[in-house]
Amino acid sequence: GDKINLKVNVKNGAGGYTYKYAVLDVESDKWTVIKDFDSSNTLNYVVNSTGMKQFAITVKDKAGKTVSTDRVTAYVFDEMSGLLTINNSSEPLIKKLGSSITLEAKGNGGEGNYSYKFAVLNVDTGKWSVLKDFDWSKKYTYNLNYPGEKQFAVTIKDYIGNTVATNR
Repeated sequence: GDKINLKVNVKNGAGGYTYKYAVLDVESDKWTVIKDFDSSNTLNYVVNSTGMKQFAITVKDKAGKTVSTDRVTAYVFDEMSGLLTINNSSEPLIKKLGSSITLEAKGNGGEGNYSYKFAVLNVDTGKWSVLKDFDWSKKYTYNLNYPGEKQFAVTIKDYIGNTVATNR
């Protein structure tokens, strides 16, 4: 649904340029011509699918000679969000010292294949500790080995390294 704005500047050839815009959906290897040769050096394109896209621009001068071709790559994502649950709930809970809880994260949007980083804040001291650095496991079991109020956080990244969400 977002708009991509392309603008072309050409300095060689015989002037009187025309521009052709096409997009390649890399996953399906399918090309689509967005605008065939036209005098406008700008294009506003609304993306309608996710994944890696390559925009190709071909420029011809008034003699019909191709004077320039170029490609620009864009990554298109769904809206990104994440959710952290503790023992399958997002509500605060009270647990006894020595018991354990299971943190589970879920990412939405971005480019899938998420990695997860879990952390805990000891509210009494204001100190954060990383429980598990980024890896592919969306669950982490935490042993409650000292008393006090704790807040848990997860940071979720997609496979190309974009932070999908941070949730507490």
